[in-house]
Amino acid sequence: MKSPRIPILLILLFAVLVPLTSARIGYTIVGDLKYILETSYLTEPPLRSLYVEDINAADKYERALEEAKLLHENILKGKIEESTVEETSRITDEITWIDVSSTFQSTFTPLLRHQIMVREHLDAVVEIVLKETGEFLIGKVTLFHRVDETGMKIADQLITDTTTEGFTRWILPILYTDLYEKDTALLSVESFLRNVEITVDDEMLPFSPYYFLTPGEHEIHVSAPYTYPKDIKLNLEGGTYYAIEDDLEPIVNPGLLLKGSGQVRVSGAAVKHLPFIVKETPLPITLQAGKQSYLDENITLTEPREELTIALKRIEFDPAVTVSRVQKTFYSSLARTMLLFASARIVEIATENNEPVVSQILDGLSFISAGDTVRSLFDYYNKSKYSVSMPNLDE
Repeated sequence: MKSPRIPILLILLFAVLVPLTSARIGYTIVGDLKYILETSYLTEPPLRSLYVEDINAADKYERALEEAKLLHENILKGKIEESTVEETSRITDEITWIDVSSTFQSTFTPLLRHQIMVREHLDAVVEIVLKETGEFLIGKVTLFHRVDETGMKIADQLITDTTTEGFTRWILPILYTDLYEKDTALLSVESFLRNVEITVDDEMLPFSPYYFLTPGEHEIHVSAPYTYPKDIKLNLEGGTYYAIEDDLEPIVNPGLLLKGSGQVRVSGAAVKHLPFIVKETPLPITLQAGKQSYLDENITLTEPREELTIALKRIEFDPAVTVSRVQKTFYSSLARTMLLFASARIVEIATENNEPVVSQILDGLSFISAGDTVRSLFDYYNKSKYSVSMPNLDE
């Protein structure tokens, strides 16, 4: 009996030509108002493949091919047994969303829709129709496949919040629920604070304006530095959303007595002379203290305090200032010594040794200045060595 090698080779050759593609879904928003669909929240790998018929067909073909290969191997080995191949989905890439609103019109035929889907390589099209009715909107969402003529209605609801945020909160759970076949609720978090941390059911989540949650009870914990945390218990229903709009309350220092001498600027406010009381200031509190002939100091308070004494250091006690002053003294002494020595030589040559008294005096001053230069050099060395070896007390 001849083995069916040629058909298997033809099947393998044809399988190579089958493109591996991700799901491509087009969307169109038509009606009285125009919005932007936040598709970035809907680009997870799909959990089902009903929307991507082309990929489904490829998957089924691949599984049939694997079955044929195993059957062929068993025939060659003299084994005629039924073999099974575990079904796996090849859809692992993110969904690609394409805005085709400019292509579709308010009314279009199934033939036109099919032509556009083939041209754009779309697996499905989501049509969102919005109609004004008084102060509200009626939103209808319909899903079309390539072979569908009437489509499948996903939603026909009243939208009470007609803002862009309201439309986003309404449409996201509808599309997510239908796309992944998971009953879903949407949680939106609005915050103008930095470093906001969100914990849902004891699981830390990265900050995002929107979260998809399963229906039921959830415990939400929201926190941020220098604010009072907020704990919220929710009982969410599928297809709905809940908004956390109230920002966290900042921790306010009720009263702070600043003592000492000098001037202080508190958190960018006007400069005041010490002592004075700072009332009801949110944390963190930044203090910029200064005084003539003293070193400026910046202080940040991250916890509530009742009083603080500001003690500034005099400039002459600052190692950097001291080293700079000694350095200038050394260079000045060195320049004076070189000038005196050069002057003595010039006078000696100019007088041709007729009056050695002037050059001798200059030589004497040069030696005295040289001694002072050596002393300044050792002083500069000791001061710079001390400043380098000093630990940084601010760290």
